[in-house]
Amino acid sequence: MRFCRQLISTLFFLFILSFFVVPQAFAATYYVSNTDGHDTNCNGIAETPYISGSAQDCPWRTIAKINASSFLPGDSILLKSGDLWREELAIPSAGDSTAKITISSYGSGNKPKIYGSDVPVSWTQENGEPVPDPINITLVQGVSIANSGAVSNVAYSTVPTAGNLLVAVGWGTNSDTNASILGWTKVVSSKYIGSSYMALFYKVATTDEQTMVSLNWAGSGQTRLAIEEWSGLVNPTLDQVASTNTTGVTVTSVSSGTTLVTTVPNELIIAAFGHGSSVSNRSYSNGFVENINVNNSNIWQVASQTVSSVGSYETRQSWTTARQAGGLIATFKGDNSNGTGTGTGTSSIYSTQWSTNPSDIWFINIDGNVVTTPAKTSKTALLAEYDWWYDTANTRLYIYSPTHPQERYSSIEIANPARDRGIGWIQARHGYVDVDNIEVAFVNGVGIVLRGNSNITNTLVHHISAANSHGYGLEINTGSNNVISNNIVYETGAASFYTTASYDDHVNSNIVVEYNTFSNAKTQLVLISTGSTGLLNENNIVRYNTLFHTPTFVPKSGQGHAIRFVGRSGAIFRNASAYYNSIAITNGNGILIDNYVTNTAITNNTISSQLGRGIVVFGTGTSQITLRNNLVANAGINALRVVNKTSITDADNNLFYAINPIAIASVNNINYTASQFASYKTATGWDTNGVWSNPFITSLIDRNFSLQANSPAIDAGSVHNYPTDIAGVSLPQGNGIDIGAFEYLSN
Repeated sequence: MRFCRQLISTLFFLFILSFFVVPQAFAATYYVSNTDGHDTNCNGIAETPYISGSAQDCPWRTIAKINASSFLPGDSILLKSGDLWREELAIPSAGDSTAKITISSYGSGNKPKIYGSDVPVSWTQENGEPVPDPINITLVQGVSIANSGAVSNVAYSTVPTAGNLLVAVGWGTNSDTNASILGWTKVVSSKYIGSSYMALFYKVATTDEQTMVSLNWAGSGQTRLAIEEWSGLVNPTLDQVASTNTTGVTVTSVSSGTTLVTTVPNELIIAAFGHGSSVSNRSYSNGFVENINVNNSNIWQVASQTVSSVGSYETRQSWTTARQAGGLIATFKGDNSNGTGTGTGTSSIYSTQWSTNPSDIWFINIDGNVVTTPAKTSKTALLAEYDWWYDTANTRLYIYSPTHPQERYSSIEIANPARDRGIGWIQARHGYVDVDNIEVAFVNGVGIVLRGNSNITNTLVHHISAANSHGYGLEINTGSNNVISNNIVYETGAASFYTTASYDDHVNSNIVVEYNTFSNAKTQLVLISTGSTGLLNENNIVRYNTLFHTPTFVPKSGQGHAIRFVGRSGAIFRNASAYYNSIAITNGNGILIDNYVTNTAITNNTISSQLGRGIVVFGTGTSQITLRNNLVANAGINALRVVNKTSITDADNNLFYAINPIAIASVNNINYTASQFASYKTATGWDTNGVWSNPFITSLIDRNFSLQANSPAIDAGSVHNYPTDIAGVSLPQGNGIDIGAFEYLSN
């Protein structure tokens, strides 16, 4: 009975207590999709009973919706994989010490993309005529014709005879029935602009056709140019004399006098064509460019030659793909003058209306290669591909493009100055935010910038401009207890990763930068700095990173460092470390210890600087620096430079090597060449167990810094407590620690 009374009393107490205990809020997950999301409803249904964004089948659409919302610690904001937003994510809320806010992805596929750029919707050629986009492509192969976007699709009535063919293109302003040429077979016609038609014709060449064929298209009143096409040439020459020879025999080009022989029977060479006008002497740029995988076919486009009504058309091209007998591939486009004869169609200058002067433009080629160049000073200075200029007075952007920009490039990304961050905080105390698995690109400021107690992991950040004096890929601004891990950052106007303290508690501490791949940063790949006096920068670690420049990369003058620690008078920079990093740069210093840095250790890094130095230690206010187990090879000037010997507390077991350097080492402005290793050790007391000889690494050129079996770096390092090398290999593998970032594996 007593037990029952106690149980009832306890239950009653818990019941009363429940009225005074605030229930813990559950973390929420919000989904965002730019392809199938809705900001104000769910799939056309009003919010009630749905809460848009709270489920994968009911996501938000825009990042602006995120920016305008509030979130609680523990909430997750997930962007749909593969989607693209041209917005800036300004994090509106902060997590706390009990739970962070997470920004990541959901679904399968590529990382969700946040771009700080916009793309033009149309381009106008310099002569003022809008250029059609994209070009109509006619594919003629075997006995069937398919024309993308054509009004009519016409098949061959007969199979062309294997041998010499002539191909012609006509252009008129009347009906399709007028598109006819006596003795020629029309294979396809396309209504191009208004009532303007273009058509493709073929015929087998005859012996009496010895000159270019001029076409007067019925009803057009215009003279068009026909381009001949032969079989049997390994390197075809299109000129004013048609060949009458069949395949497999010697063919002489009258124009060039060159003899060409083929061994491919029944090979048909692709014909290209242009058009001119007897009225205006119009010309058009044409030529041969192979474009693979257009409409799942091998397509040949016209580019890079000049055709006029009074001149000859001649080009040479080695074909990489065998032609099918009886088939041909051709492309055509009009100059959009609707038969009026007012356009020239010759300019490579294109323009588009654009409201603001862009800081950067990125041309993305069809192969994915990205090219960016500085702005030119005038329109007349646009002389080569990728040149661009902004006309401030008329708010118009001009570029030089050999062919139509929307055909030549997969995209032209233009920086939007209103988006100077891809992802960033909006209030000084917005910490406790993690960003994971997001791609950020084409921003004219900073890719991702966070505060304290925030992590950045698995992101892809690239093509960041140095506008607004930024240009950082990843940034921690006044932060502590951050992890920057497994990110890929390349092509930034300043540092790949940057951290400094400039607000509030003035502390940057316990930041770990690890397992990242950073490349092609114009200033430094990793920059840890005390921004001003009164700041504390301590216990920061840079480890297990791959840092490099590609062979042709050129950093800013006097820059290009891989890792740089920067202190300041009146501030504190202490207890930093850099270990097991792989560094291969074209210029600058591999690791630069700047002024006012104390108690910092540089251990087991492998460094190559083609034109610069390996490790540099400045002297003012810098002290208690440790250099152990570092491998520096092929340094362009010095493997080691120390401005003030007293800055170094401990230096041993380092391997320094260079090919014909000015000096292996420079200490207190005294140079030591490869033959003066003993003098160096006597003068400094360093590297008693060091090595100045060829490290025998696998390849400097390919950045493969693994050790060969005969490397003097094997087992030559000093003992430490790090568990693995940069590749995750357990330490040690042999009789001791190896010098450099890579532990040798005998098997």
